[in-house]
Amino acid sequence: MNLGELSTILVWGATTAYAVALIAFSTDLARRTEAAA
Repeated sequence: MNLGELSTILVWGATTAYAVALIAFSTDLARRTEAAA
């Protein structure tokens, strides 16, 4: 495994983690809005 492959894996890992966190945040926000209403 060279540096380029490692860098690509890190970038994809960070992107995936960001996407998952964004989805979790959105669903949490929607639930809070429902509870407040």
